[in-house]
Amino acid sequence: MLRNKGSYENSIDQMIEQHYGDIYRYVYCFVKNRDLAQDITQDVFLKFLKNIDGYIESGKLKNFLYVIAKNCVKDHFKKQKDISLDELSNDVEYSDKMANTEDRMTIMGALASLDPEEKNIIILKYFQQLKNREIAEIYGKPVSTVRYMLKRAEKNLKKRLEGKI
Repeated sequence: MLRNKGSYENSIDQMIEQHYGDIYRYVYCFVKNRDLAQDITQDVFLKFLKNIDGYIESGKLKNFLYVIAKNCVKDHFKKQKDISLDELSNDVEYSDKMANTEDRMTIMGALASLDPEEKNIIILKYFQQLKNREIAEIYGKPVSTVRYMLKRAEKNLKKRLEGKI
């Protein structure tokens, strides 16, 4: 029996190790604070583990974790009603493609001005590099709907960025 418990704990540890980085980066894109992102990411895995008996493997575990993360981030922002642009721009981690700080701030401001669903879908697609099919699983919507949502979000982001970069 101990052997089974040990292998179960090892598989949980492996699962956390495998997905922690992706979930952390996803959460960080919203909260822009390393410590807060770590706290929320830990909450995601705690909620998953607490309710592991209710988890039905019907798709990718990673997508299920993104759903939990999305809900944890929503819960956080419900508690924190006002977020300033300064808070969103602190300690930003981006690729070398966005080396210019001014451009990063402009993009962050435009992204922050999108409605939460549009912001979320942009982050999932471009920052987390998920496929439309994976995003559809997270939202529980058809891929065609996700494509439409993504096009609308891209269009709105582009409008906000016109003439600024």
